[in-house]
Amino acid sequence: MELLSLAPAFSGEEEAAGEVPDPRAPTRVLRLRTRYLRGTDVTFHQLSVEGCCLKKTRTGDRFVTHGMHLGVRGLGEPGPDGRALFVLDGDGQLLAADASACAIGAAEYAAVLDGRDGAAALHVPDVLELLQHSSLVAGGPVRCAGELVTDGRGRLLLLSNRSRRYRSGAAHLVALLAHLERAGLPLAGVTVELEEPGGPRLHDAAAFLAAGGAPVAFAGWY
Repeated sequence: MELLSLAPAFSGEEEAAGEVPDPRAPTRVLRLRTRYLRGTDVTFHQLSVEGCCLKKTRTGDRFVTHGMHLGVRGLGEPGPDGRALFVLDGDGQLLAADASACAIGAAEYAAVLDGRDGAAALHVPDVLELLQHSSLVAGGPVRCAGELVTDGRGRLLLLSNRSRRYRSGAAHLVALLAHLERAGLPLAGVTVELEEPGGPRLHDAAAFLAAGGAPVAFAGWY
């Protein structure tokens, strides 16, 4: 399958991705940029399949999305909590990350924006670096991109194709599911959340794979 390239609208995002005012000094403007990971930084986000779980390749820890966030309050629309961003890169490596925890300066900005105790003493840098799907591949092409959810044991519960930077379709999710199944990950109990023009639709992952991405009845719960 042809690789997905970064959407042209996000070209140059590593240098500049917008501006926001400093909540404590409205005349001060904070620059936004997308943080691109390279070298050893990428290895911290590589995932492997072990039994029925997703684990961090580098440490062997189970990858648990509870408490993760897709973004930072006040900096765009973060989406549902308890989800991680993921990409399947051009070499077939699965990578995932907590977008909020991996951002730089964004947590301090959010604390000041919320007026939390002690926020007045926090240093908010001039440049806030955000983590996006493109961060995991330094803006390079991917096979699939979206969001994933795991339980407390690292078992996969949900995969979606939600990504503004890489427009993954049903076929890309099918390829991802086939990749995970070949790696030994059971698809029983996994839900596919397919973004469509009328809104997201839920599908049983095993049935979705068997049908090649064609619409299937969903009879489970996420």
